[in-house]
Amino acid sequence: MIIVLNKKKKEYFEIPKGVWIDGDFTIEVFILIPEDFSSWCTIVDFGNGPNSDNVVFALSEGWPFLAVLVESRLVELFGTGPIPVGTWVHLAGTFEGKKVILYMNGTMLNAKECMPPRNVTRKTNYIGKSNWKEKSFTTAYYRDIRLWQRALDVTEIKCSLKGTLPADTDLLGFWRGGIYNDINYQGKKLENKPGEIVPTLVAPIRYEHA
Repeated sequence: MIIVLNKKKKEYFEIPKGVWIDGDFTIEVFILIPEDFSSWCTIVDFGNGPNSDNVVFALSEGWPFLAVLVESRLVELFGTGPIPVGTWVHLAGTFEGKKVILYMNGTMLNAKECMPPRNVTRKTNYIGKSNWKEKSFTTAYYRDIRLWQRALDVTEIKCSLKGTLPADTDLLGFWRGGIYNDINYQGKKLENKPGEIVPTLVAPIRYEHA
């Protein structure tokens, strides 16, 4: 199933508050950007507003981008060029120990030293929306956004690219496309807090009103 977000309609999804990321992690996604893609595309942004313990996975001018903000210290890691337009691409960003790494279609793009994210509750967490107003929205297509509580290695990322997930319990979040007009699944309201896995998106689509 596909998550479709439209910048002109100011669409996005909210992820419930939680710590979510407090050390090693992997964020991965299948993404397709259209020909009229704008300069910025937020995949996920976990934080407490702008410049507040953010972990951001995005595209900047089409380049894969991973940022970790710890208090006033910011580490930004870019890929080696823009992703192709009009085709599905698998992107992954990992943090382990003191290093962040970016992958595209199972191939490492770049790596950089980084401090670990802090163990704090993050209250403004989004799919398709930034905590920075000037970078708020995007038009893009997403499939299978996953958040892991550890760094997947390159072999695991290649398997994930082919649809084979590691058989462990470190998957914290798994957001997929679904029916947007209902937040109930089999009679249960979907909260998808850290430690829980659900088969569809955590909330109906949101619209930013002027």
